[in-house]
Amino acid sequence: MKTLIILTLVVSLVGWTAIAGAQHTSGGSPATDAERLAIDCPPAKVQEAVSATSGVMGTPSGTGTGSGIAARPSEGGPQRVEGEIKQIESTRTERGILVGNVQLWVEPSTAVLVSCEKAVTSDLQQGMRVKAAYEVKDGRNVARVIEAEKK
Repeated sequence: MKTLIILTLVVSLVGWTAIAGAQHTSGGSPATDAERLAIDCPPAKVQEAVSATSGVMGTPSGTGTGSGIAARPSEGGPQRVEGEIKQIESTRTERGILVGNVQLWVEPSTAVLVSCEKAVTSDLQQGMRVKAAYEVKDGRNVARVIEAEKK
């Protein structure tokens, strides 16, 4: 009798685990990129900014897609940095911001928000306080989300 009760409990536990796993992977609302990368702004605002282009850069005519590094595989999970923008540099194909001692490269796919509203890279100014989520790709810190406060 004890064996039957233990076997029933084990089967029930395995069944519940399978159901919970199926809900997590299909209908259990897994975390989206926006939910994982949002810092202080609501994930919906981050998602809106991800969907928008962050301005033109890439080719001499300004219509390209950046350096292409965003498509490379990440060297680990997202990291975060916060601080003041110390320096902004811009070329035809890439834009970089120095936050504290961390150089971030901004791609067209980077979600840029100022006061939790969709913004473009050119809205970022030296001296602004920012919080950013980034990934290391090919040894470069590629910004995924930049949340800035107006000066």
